[in-house]
Amino acid sequence: MHKKSFRLALPLVLCACTASALAAEPVDLRMSWWGGNGRHQVTLKALEAFHQQYPDINVKAEYTGWDGHTSRLTTQLAGGTEPDVMQTNWNWLALFSKDGNGFYDLNKVKAEIGLDQFTAKDLQPVTVKGKLNGIPVAMTARIFYYNDQTWKKAGISYPKNWDELISAGKTFESKLGKPYYPVAPESLGVLALLNSYMVQKYNIPAIDEQSKKFTYSDAQWVEFFQLYKTLIDNHVIPDMKYYASFGKGNMYEM
Repeated sequence: MHKKSFRLALPLVLCACTASALAAEPVDLRMSWWGGNGRHQVTLKALEAFHQQYPDINVKAEYTGWDGHTSRLTTQLAGGTEPDVMQTNWNWLALFSKDGNGFYDLNKVKAEIGLDQFTAKDLQPVTVKGKLNGIPVAMTARIFYYNDQTWKKAGISYPKNWDELISAGKTFESKLGKPYYPVAPESLGVLALLNSYMVQKYNIPAIDEQSKKFTYSDAQWVEFFQLYKTLIDNHVIPDMKYYASFGKGNMYEM
């Protein structure tokens, strides 16, 4: 089964390969994903458990970090050497499957996969021209995780608004030292943080999905980027230069 799927939930999609037509003889599949060492280890364990349940199906793991993953996948797809099952980003569908034919239509195996567990809204982001190109592995929103011991040492409670978050930065710096910050988001997390502020204040998204155009005025864009500087100047989040000082590693594994 060539070009099987896109952004997959491992147990669900691989189980689709256990239909009687495949179970009669050994099947070799390749699966790729990106992530840090934590994701690699738990995914490998999941593959081991899958193989124990379906010993006739052998899944070869191909995993990388985030850097270079898009280039590798693009090269594989262009050369017809891509894995049977792959985890990737939903918004890459516009690049890899413009008409919905870039990947296998999972609607054809909806009973085996159990698509009734998902709503139409869940599957809409990975559906192109009526063809289901993948299954979302997560439906989440970003939230803050606080180290309660660190905040106790700082002597302040968790912030309930933006002003309290900004003021917490200087408290962390003065009471705990420069290496301590109230929040430590990676680059995409910083953008999400800034976007959250603007959406809460103006109740409009940065991009109009219908027109494919920016919605902010020039003044609002200045405010957007000024907030980043404000968070840096008040020691709320580390700047990119500080992150870079640790070398080329995954920030979420530090």
